[in-house]
Amino acid sequence: MEVKKEKFSTFSLKVDTASYSFLRSQIQYKQKPDSNSVRIEEMVNYIPRKYNFSNQTQDPIFMHSELAVCPWNENRSLLRIVFQTTQIPASNIPPMNLVFLLDVSGSMSALNKLPLLKNTLVNLTKSLRQEDKIAIVVYASKEGLALPSTNGSNKEKIISALENLNSGGSTNVGAGIKLAYKTAQENFIQDGINRIILGTDGDFNVGVSGNQLIEMIKQYREKNIYITLLGLGMGNFKDSTMENISKEGNGNYFYIDSETEAKKVFEENFSGTLMTVASNTKLQVEFNPKSVTSYRLIGYENILLDTKDFKDDKKDAGEVGPGHVVKAFFELSIPHFPKSFKFFLVLRIKKV
Repeated sequence: MEVKKEKFSTFSLKVDTASYSFLRSQIQYKQKPDSNSVRIEEMVNYIPRKYNFSNQTQDPIFMHSELAVCPWNENRSLLRIVFQTTQIPASNIPPMNLVFLLDVSGSMSALNKLPLLKNTLVNLTKSLRQEDKIAIVVYASKEGLALPSTNGSNKEKIISALENLNSGGSTNVGAGIKLAYKTAQENFIQDGINRIILGTDGDFNVGVSGNQLIEMIKQYREKNIYITLLGLGMGNFKDSTMENISKEGNGNYFYIDSETEAKKVFEENFSGTLMTVASNTKLQVEFNPKSVTSYRLIGYENILLDTKDFKDDKKDAGEVGPGHVVKAFFELSIPHFPKSFKFFLVLRIKKV
């Protein structure tokens, strides 16, 4: 993009990493990756790295930027912007009201689907506290409440309900989501974490879907009930559908292809997966046309925003949890390598 035509680059900050693990799984199964499922920003943000930047403002959210010669084009420069949030100790995590929404349709019978999902949530259950609550909603041809909201101290009851689940039937996700959100709302914790955790192979073939499903999810995000999506398996997996639900539901999206990946999501970054410290988070970069000729944002194509959207609090954007690090890269055409960043760009962050 030529800076003289448009000097602002605005996009939503989001920390999903499903694209990386989904691509890895496709390669392992010797399948040709779908180009639409390759999201560069999720690739560069998959491998965690904490930066020891000075946070002089003591703000829980801060940024850092670096400039170097572009490794694939020595005539251009590469700008890296790092957005980082401070970690929150487990003892400071608010009480949680979680609803496990689990696909138990026939397509979930494979070992890398429902059995892996059950094991993932059993391990999550072991970390629950007395102030937390868990309910389990299942769906296949019909939806059902497999476990009413149960205190986190009653781990044996929760784990038993998970282990007794079996697969069979078609996939009526719409009815299941309705019941899950209803259950979450009935057990809502003020100033707590209220979240649906949806585990599925993404084969939404029966019931409410498409725009109706998205509108329902958007209504509940306004009530501060968010959603985490766990994708499993291959075959009929709808990566684009999962990403869209996550984006519209103020949620996050992960692809679970192994117990190692499950551990990464729910153990190594437990609070970051389930907690939000910044909602509707947007980043805007303003380039000085006297110093920068053109720029190219690498990735983020699905979550680009118009310049005017940056100041519009009604325009939905990404959610960021504690301990998250988000990286964005720009390939730049700069006539003269600058001695100071302040002469050629301005960084702005918007969080609600």
